[in-house]
Amino acid sequence: MTTTTSQAESFRRDSAHPFSASTSIAVFVYNYSTSGVAYSGGRYHALLVAYALANAGVRVSVVTDSPLSSRADLEKHGRGVVEYIYADKFVADQVPGTFDYVLVAPTGALYPEFYNCAERIARRSGASIVLINYESANWFNSLAPTPDYPEVWDYWRRVIVRGGLVLSSTRESDQYARKFYKSDIGELQFAYCYPPINSAAADAVGMRQKDGSIVYFARPHHDHKGGADVLRLPPEVFSRRTLRVIFGGDVVPNYCKELEARVSLAEGAKLTVHQRISDHEKYVLLAQANALLFPSRFEGFGYPPVEAAYVGTEIACYDLPVLVETVGRVAHMAPVGNIEALAGALQASLEQPTRSAGLRASVIEHVEMTYVANRLLAILAINETNTNIYQEDCDYTVLWGPWGVSEVDSDWRQDATDFAPAPPYGVATRAPDDDWITLLFVIWIKGTLATSTLRTGNRVMNAESIDHTKTIGDWTRTSVSVSLAEEVIGSTLSLSGYNSVGGQVHADYTLCVRGVSKK
Repeated sequence: MTTTTSQAESFRRDSAHPFSASTSIAVFVYNYSTSGVAYSGGRYHALLVAYALANAGVRVSVVTDSPLSSRADLEKHGRGVVEYIYADKFVADQVPGTFDYVLVAPTGALYPEFYNCAERIARRSGASIVLINYESANWFNSLAPTPDYPEVWDYWRRVIVRGGLVLSSTRESDQYARKFYKSDIGELQFAYCYPPINSAAADAVGMRQKDGSIVYFARPHHDHKGGADVLRLPPEVFSRRTLRVIFGGDVVPNYCKELEARVSLAEGAKLTVHQRISDHEKYVLLAQANALLFPSRFEGFGYPPVEAAYVGTEIACYDLPVLVETVGRVAHMAPVGNIEALAGALQASLEQPTRSAGLRASVIEHVEMTYVANRLLAILAINETNTNIYQEDCDYTVLWGPWGVSEVDSDWRQDATDFAPAPPYGVATRAPDDDWITLLFVIWIKGTLATSTLRTGNRVMNAESIDHTKTIGDWTRTSVSVSLAEEVIGSTLSLSGYNSVGGQVHADYTLCVRGVSKK
């Protein structure tokens, strides 16, 4: 079943939702920052969803590995209570209780334990599993200046390979998601919902008197964020203006020096740098500014434009389809990569007569927290997924690599937009009174698999059965069975596959079968 736009968007701010305070939702977030200060748009997005749902009255737990930098901002302004469960290395036994829904906020890091923990908790709870889809690989890698490792998305896809709900942030994102994500066993559903902003913090700031400044959120190390384009803007567009540069993470000194040199060429222009500011400070700067400069060449959603509009500030940006969808009615847009046109859009935004109330009205029903919470709960109710699709509760769990970038087989997979219908996945079981563990896994390959081997050290284990079950385009779904001795449990296994003449038919994969408790 697919949630349509009308179903998802018909729930307004004061709509009743079908859940009660006993409804329990877990939101899995990987922080990978022991200090808790590193900013991530994905983690921020996930916490905003958690607090929006809590504000709506359901029970929400954030399962993470360390304190998150955005927690203080959201607790200060939120009405609902969010429980935090800290699970070191995402060991499932450290996560108490059961849940009705498990939401997974995926990460760009290669960390299979995170996803495996979420799957095990969903299985233990009989919960519906939901993947928060920031952007699918077929979308990002076809448009971003530098594609990312396709293997990153194998983790995302494996979470819902047995069915579930793929929740995208926009209609544009949802269109790509439907072509990219596939389940191999259970029913897979799709929906989209604009994520919330911290509207309580924005409301506390309110509309402000404009001070003529320009706000720019900088991430120069990521070329799809357009930092190089800002350095190419004609200096005169900054004349008698203050450019306020905001870094969510570490300041990049060399970039700031280049940008300051550029801005200083304009009469009366200056630059200020702000780092890891609170939501309150962010909204004050946005509300006082005359314009937001947003030069990104790719966005899965794009928070700053809707945040700027919410506090009544003009937007200059590229005409990305996702931004046309969210702020296209009010933003000043330029064709992607056209520096002259971007400068013109910025100038037009600075000259635009004040229309703060109209800017807020254009986005409030998309991103205000209460509106979004009711839409999210409506989507979850409509798209409740089959809870009997997860791998059976047994003594073993199967984790798939890579565990790090150094393990990515980049020579094998040259095309960053060529994806198998589904990633490899499997289950390991042992019959009573049997000394051997049976590993069953499914892998999609181009061609026909004749032999398959697992290796660890000098030990080689050959496949006992190989079945080719169906084809999609050039890809063949292949089911493989291998017997494992107890002594290889916990070891990293290298998987290779060959055709009848000894040619390799897929990249080498790594996996690990681990024993688990049944708590």
